[in-house]
Amino acid sequence: MSRRLRAKQVLALDGKRTMIQHTVARLKPLAVEKSFWVITNDDLNEVIAAQLPRISLQQIISEPIGRNTAPAIGLAAFILARLDPDAVIGMFPSDHVIADEGKFQKIIGQAAELASQGENMVVLGIHPSRPETGYGYIEAGEKLSGGLLRVKRFTEKPNAERAQEFMEAGNYFWNSGMFVWSAQTLAKALREHLSETAPYLEEIAAAFSTRAFEKTFARLYPKCENISVDYAVLEPRSAKGE
Repeated sequence: MSRRLRAKQVLALDGKRTMIQHTVARLKPLAVEKSFWVITNDDLNEVIAAQLPRISLQQIISEPIGRNTAPAIGLAAFILARLDPDAVIGMFPSDHVIADEGKFQKIIGQAAELASQGENMVVLGIHPSRPETGYGYIEAGEKLSGGLLRVKRFTEKPNAERAQEFMEAGNYFWNSGMFVWSAQTLAKALREHLSETAPYLEEIAAAFSTRAFEKTFARLYPKCENISVDYAVLEPRSAKGE
């Protein structure tokens, strides 16, 4: 059903709310609507704005070209770090189905608290129910307090044999793609691990809310690396045991 102009996040698969409306609704107990930001593209900008009328149009940002999640969330981090140096960011792809929203909200609250306490990067893992080859995996290491686990490494979509090994090992989780960190922590990590891309994002962020924003965005964003945030920022850190 998903098509370029009607992608899955704007479809109402349950016949009631679209996936992006569900995403916002389940997060509203945790944050006011003026703190919601959407990174999308020109094909979906208008339909998302119509589906989320309470979110400011200025906070629905359309990429001039797709560059995966690192530049998208990175741009948000640099913008928010300028607007609020103490901001904590949650990254939530709008293609999840969450059955127990109360438990989900509790976990996000814990993640936000941890992220606000220092240079902590939190990723939500999902207990695998089958040896799935279509998802990335997180290998968990040391147990921390409060039910937290230190990330040992990320593994992109494995073959069936390796996915079965991950299931049997018991310390692997599906990578949900949901992350929580402070804007300052993510900005710092991007400067360290995406040193060529970060200056472009900072320049775009500096132009936000000015007449030069759209032109600056269109000129510099295509120069950014096409890479996911887990492999740009978190994988290098986990490889070092951080």
